[in-house]
Amino acid sequence: MSCIRLLLPWGMLACAPARPLVDPLLDTGWFDDGPWELGCRERLVEVAPGDGAERWYWRTPPRFTVTQPWEGYQAQLSTSDGLLIPSTLEVSDDGLTYTVRPDEALAPDAEHVLELEDCDGRTELRFTTSTLGLPLEGGTSSLSGRTWQLDLARATWLQPGGFGPTLGGFLESAPILVGVRLATDDVVRWIGTNGTGGTGGITQSIKYPTWAFPTVPFGEAPYFEVETAGIELAVGDSLLPISELRFTGTFSADGTRIGGATLSGSGDTRFAGGAAGNAADPGAFCQLAEGLGVQCEPCADGKPYCMTVEVVDLSAPEVPGLTLVPVILETAP
Repeated sequence: MSCIRLLLPWGMLACAPARPLVDPLLDTGWFDDGPWELGCRERLVEVAPGDGAERWYWRTPPRFTVTQPWEGYQAQLSTSDGLLIPSTLEVSDDGLTYTVRPDEALAPDAEHVLELEDCDGRTELRFTTSTLGLPLEGGTSSLSGRTWQLDLARATWLQPGGFGPTLGGFLESAPILVGVRLATDDVVRWIGTNGTGGTGGITQSIKYPTWAFPTVPFGEAPYFEVETAGIELAVGDSLLPISELRFTGTFSADGTRIGGATLSGSGDTRFAGGAAGNAADPGAFCQLAEGLGVQCEPCADGKPYCMTVEVVDLSAPEVPGLTLVPVILETAP
C-alpha cells in the first residue's frame, strides 16, 4: 500500500494516489450537489462497516472497495454531531481498496458518520462502535491475577489460509490461557500457558512450562500490545512452537472479556507430526497443510517446516477464579 499525505480542504488528512497538491483554501466541489455523468463506472462496491452497523471495534478503521482505480474517490469521517475526525485515506497498490484510518482510535460506544463519494455522488453511512474501549471500571489494578481463554475456534484465520480452521481445531485439545500477573496505570505483565478442561472446568496444566512475557507499557489501557520471542502450544501430545509472537486486544470495561484481539507469529510444525498421524516425520504436518493448498515456509534455520500464523477477531472470556502460577520444568543435562 503506497500513498502520499495531503491536507484536504475540509480538514482531514488523506492519503491518495499521487496527483497535484490542491490549495487548501480552494473549493474543489467534491461534496457539492450537481449533475453526475450518466453511466459512470467508478463506483463503491463494498463498505465496512455498513450503514446501521453496531458493535464496530473502536480500533478497526473503516474500509471500502471500488470497481476500478480513480483519483476522485473521497471519504470523510465525523462524529454524530458533525465534528470531523482527522484521518488518513490509504489506497492499496491496485487502487481498489481504501482504508479510512483515524489519527486516533474511534470513541467507544458512540455513533459515527462515514461519508464516501464515487462518480455517482455522495453516500452517508452511520455506524456505532462497541463498548470495548471504555475505561476499566475497577482501574488497571483490577486485572491483576485474572485469566482468560483464547477462543481460536470462533476467530478469523487470515493465515495459514484454508488450513487455519484445521490448525485451530488441533489447538482445541488444550485451552490456551493468558493471565495478567501485574497491571498498573503504566505497565502490564503477562503470563500464559496451556490448560486442561474437564468436568471440573478449565485449569492450568502443570505438564507444560508457562510462557514468559516482557513487562510492556499499558498507557493505552484498556488496549494492550505484547510481544515475546516464542511460546509452545500443545497440539495433542505434541508441541507447536510459535516464534515472534505478537498479541493485541482490548479488555472489556468489567475485565470479563478480551475482544478485538489479534495473534500472529511463525509456527514450527516439525514437532507436531503426531497430530497429523506420523510423529516420526517432521514434514507430516506440512504435508497435511499442502493437501489444503497451504505451503510451509523456511524456518529460521532454513528447514521447510514453518508457517505464518495470523488470527484476527479473536476473543477471550475470563476463566473465573483461576490465577496462573509460573511453572518451570527441569530438562535433562
